[in-house]
Amino acid sequence: MGREMDVVVASESSKKGRGNSYLLPFWNSGDLDKRLKVSLNKLGSIIGEDHAKLSTAFGVLARMGHLLPLNYELWSDMTISRHDDVWNDVQANTTLPHEARKVVLTNLNAIWKEWKKYLKALYYTPHKDDLEYLAMVPDIRVEPVQWKKLVDYWSKPDVQWDQTDMGVLDDFDVYSRMYETEPYGNQVFDDRIPLNDDDANWVRDGVEGTLVDVNDSEHYGEDEGCDEVD
Repeated sequence: MGREMDVVVASESSKKGRGNSYLLPFWNSGDLDKRLKVSLNKLGSIIGEDHAKLSTAFGVLARMGHLLPLNYELWSDMTISRHDDVWNDVQANTTLPHEARKVVLTNLNAIWKEWKKYLKALYYTPHKDDLEYLAMVPDIRVEPVQWKKLVDYWSKPDVQWDQTDMGVLDDFDVYSRMYETEPYGNQVFDDRIPLNDDDANWVRDGVEGTLVDVNDSEHYGEDEGCDEVD
């Protein structure tokens, strides 16, 4: 891939089974009647009585490193099979039609990018000169090898220069946004992210959230003509 950052295959232990099922009690139940009841409105936005649960599910799925690896420079650099797998998982657990694929992936893309920015702002930038600290994986949802690749990538002088030159969100702004309790604009902020939580069951059933509108291309359209540097 053109902008792939030495992407690695997830460990065998993380690939066994569907790792996200224990995080979401309403996910992968195998009962068709328990699928999340959601649909698309005429504008292509996700609606339905289980809208909040789906928002929670998106937050979990987008932060699972073995499912959607962090060490890609761009979401669009991931293999199509990665997108297909996560979409198939969502479709199997919801009543969404096939036409919802684009808006689902748009939501996951948004959260995935903010998750990377959050990790960088809280765990890399303040400690970028502390190699011992950076050697530790900051969150149980981050794959160890992927974290090492991210740290190596962020440490490149040209990457640090590009981040300043392109005027991306500064670290405090990213940190603040990830901790917003109300929706910020039309973006997805489904819940507060715990710090180094050893209990993976931090996700609450039914967390309120706002799903990204697929038509909001200003923020989360295709990554055309601009390379993400973080």
